[in-house]
Amino acid sequence: MHRNRHRHVSRRRRSSNSGSRRLRCLFLEPLEDRRLLSTSPIPHLPGMRLVDARPSQMAGQVIYLDVDGARDVTYRGPVVVPHIDVPAFRASASMSGRDAELLAATVQRLEALFLDAGVQFTLTPPDTATAYSTIYVGGTGFGPATLCGDMLGLAEAVDVGNANRSDAAFVFADRIIAGASPTSLADVIAHEAGHLLGYEHSLTTYADTSRTGSDHTVSAAIENVGFSPVMHYFIARE
Repeated sequence: MHRNRHRHVSRRRRSSNSGSRRLRCLFLEPLEDRRLLSTSPIPHLPGMRLVDARPSQMAGQVIYLDVDGARDVTYRGPVVVPHIDVPAFRASASMSGRDAELLAATVQRLEALFLDAGVQFTLTPPDTATAYSTIYVGGTGFGPATLCGDMLGLAEAVDVGNANRSDAAFVFADRIIAGASPTSLADVIAHEAGHLLGYEHSLTTYADTSRTGSDHTVSAAIENVGFSPVMHYFIARE
């Protein structure tokens, strides 16, 4: 009698466990999105890296975008080119009469990119008491054709640590507007501004290897501070 009761209880327990397994449902709880937003004040510039990775070096830097044209400018880069006349910026035919709109949008994009670094871009000439860098925006290049080649922009140097707050760069806007590259005006300005702030290329491009000696040396040095369609190609593949 006792043995039968024990068997009965065992069967009931097994039945209960079996029922529990049948009724159990599987629920998948959505995972919380734990992606962290970058809080680094160092602007991310495609194809470039900051040599002296102290963002405080950039704080307070003013960069004047000269779009009104300039005369007798001197480029003091890997080579010195005096007496440069830079034509005023002009939009494409499809944007005729909307130059101000295009430039305002360009400045807005640059300001957003460099906001956390404390870099200011302006279309208005700063006060003479203020140290500022200048980026001349306009034209198709300067000097011998072999100097700028197919460059879309050219800075004077990779200013490590942003030691020189009054250096300059050139952005050949007419080439960009003409569609010589899918790169936007803001992209090229940001790239050349990066060189003035201490960024160098993080990828390798090659100068014209058909030249040797001093010509090849200058060409390579120019490549290090310029932006060419080849640069855009490599950036797009990053």
